Amino acid sequence: MEKDLQGLRTQVIEVKQLIDEAEVEPNFLFLHPFHGDSHLKMFNSLSKMVGLLALNGEAMNNLKESLREDLWRKVGEKLEGDFEKYKEIMTSGFVTFYEDFRSSSLKFLKGNENKEDNCGDIEMGEAQRIEVMDEIEKEKLINSFLQHLREIVESKDGTSEEIILSLSAMAFCFNSLIKEMEEVGEAIRELIEWEKSFF
Repeated sequence: MEKDLQGLRTQVIEVKQLIDEAEVEPNFLFLHPFHGDSHLKMFNSLSKMVGLLALNGEAMNNLKESLREDLWRKVGEKLEGDFEKYKEIMTSGFVTFYEDFRSSSLKFLKGNENKEDNCGDIEMGEAQRIEVMDEIEKEKLINSFLQHLREIVESKDGTSEEIILSLSAMAFCFNSLIKEMEEVGEAIRELIEWEKSFF
């Protein structure tokens, strides 16, 4: 887990370095300028997500150490499953973000003259695909997570200060990760709209 987080930190730092380099590049009349605001918004959210994943990992380890072994097997592993599901959604979301932005950029670069079709693709199809998860899927994931938290709180171990602190940290991380992922999607949407304005 720590090795994966270190890899993520390194990649996010590299993103910031690329943004800084792009912002000092001169602007040419035949090239549209670098849209730094949206890229910085993405970097800030990605940076927060790495921190949240690290905090959640610590909270999960503390919870595992504090709970009885049988209760961890019964409920704790389900909580791990909730976060694994979230990570799958997050990974899929980033792939979708990349494909959406790449697809929209390629369409513009190829000089697609069918503006009506192009507009439909971007405004109807692409923008919808940027959503990380639909509201039903999000609600199911949050409800599953809260149910597993409730089972621990209602157990004999649930009155422990350490356990309550760990659960609170995990709930905070879970909600914040979803919010930051949506912020990344919004930044991508802004970039696509900004790209369209130059063609």
